Amino acid sequence: MSDYILWVDTTKAHVFEINSESKVGQIKKHEFEHRKKLDKNGHDHNVNEELFKDIADHIHNCKKLLVMGPGVAKTQFRSFLDRSYAHSLAKNVVGVETCDHPTENQILAIARKFFVHYDLFNDPVIAGHSRN
Repeated sequence: MSDYILWVDTTKAHVFEINSESKVGQIKKHEFEHRKKLDKNGHDHNVNEELFKDIADHIHNCKKLLVMGPGVAKTQFRSFLDRSYAHSLAKNVVGVETCDHPTENQILAIARKFFVHYDLFNDPVIAGHSRN
């Protein structure tokens, strides 16, 4: 199983896969674009639903998922998972972070820092000692 970082906004999404069993520094990246489908009145409907479904299908083997982005798309994706994948993927979301439009290296640095803190506070040995 892999850890994933999703950066999403209203136009695109970037998914970074970090496989804990692979070599250090080996990261796979996949990009998704919103596909606008306009009705006869020129309005788009359920654009995010299709994008979110594509992303969910791609990260189905997720161990931990960090969702990032500048606006509401990240929380919309989280809500989508809660509605459509409540018994699977939604349980693997470990954080939702706000960040503007960082470079790939900045995304990975933010995620690295997040996962270090997450793992530290969720380690059963360390967490058990802090409660005593």
